Amino acid sequence: MIRNLSNESGQLLVVAGVIITIMIVVASIATINISSVTQPIDKSGFIRKEFENVRSDFGFYLDDILIPEILEDPVEVNKVFNDSVRLFKFAEARHNYYFDAELKDVITYSDAPDVLKVNLTLKDLDDSISEYVYYHIK
Repeated sequence: MIRNLSNESGQLLVVAGVIITIMIVVASIATINISSVTQPIDKSGFIRKEFENVRSDFGFYLDDILIPEILEDPVEVNKVFNDSVRLFKFAEARHNYYFDAELKDVITYSDAPDVLKVNLTLKDLDDSISEYVYYHIK
């Protein structure tokens, strides 16, 4: 014998079906929206941040190592500078960066700190940054 569902049971099944359908639609829309939000990361920001760190660390290191007696002898300045560059090249190579620094000029003042004009370069597989930096040495 076929039995008819009572009016309340039928309404309950219809409401449950509607709720399940709404949940499926909302989940599908959320999944589509989340996948469209994903965008590629701009890796140039990473090299810029690393460049800023290296630029300041290299300056602090030069300021510590270049004492006034060394600054008076251009040959000694070049030697100490090149040793510093080798040290930083090694450190940056461990992080898959190529670092280079070229001493362009040493500007001496009688009443102010000496200034080194340096061309700094930092590269990775995708990007390269090269800038002139002026370091004021004690």
